[in-house]
Amino acid sequence: MKVSTARRILGVFQRLPVGMYVWSLDNQITWTPSRKIRRNHTFAEETVAGRNVGWLDKHNATRGVIIHLHGGGYTSGPFAQMWDWLADLASRTGLAAAMIDYRLGSEAPYPAAPDDAEAVLNELGASAVLRPDTPWVLIGDSAGGGLALVSCRR
Repeated sequence: MKVSTARRILGVFQRLPVGMYVWSLDNQITWTPSRKIRRNHTFAEETVAGRNVGWLDKHNATRGVIIHLHGGGYTSGPFAQMWDWLADLASRTGLAAAMIDYRLGSEAPYPAAPDDAEAVLNELGASAVLRPDTPWVLIGDSAGGGLALVSCRR
């Protein structure tokens, strides 16, 4: 590898945190999906275990449920693009999709986020939204992916 190529690659990695910060400023953080998504999906908000949960097409929960934990480095989110992605998954699978609004690090230190995810999952199970005879999946992107793994481990 040429020295100039290695320097360019290193330069990208050195700027990455700044780039991610600028990206987050340029992308809208929103708890509700866009009007476009709400034209094609039924959106509902509810409080589960003291946390907001946003649902797309909850009426499809008897067919299966996608539970999504948003990314944002435990400091921000969800971003509008995460709702776009979740809506696409709901459309492609025909399942209900939910996003949990867990507490961020600026609100409450660890283990607040895993505690929130666990409490919401437990309450959804107790209320029979998540049932053993119906498929459901826990997913997340970025920090939400790590939180999903921690939640499964718990």
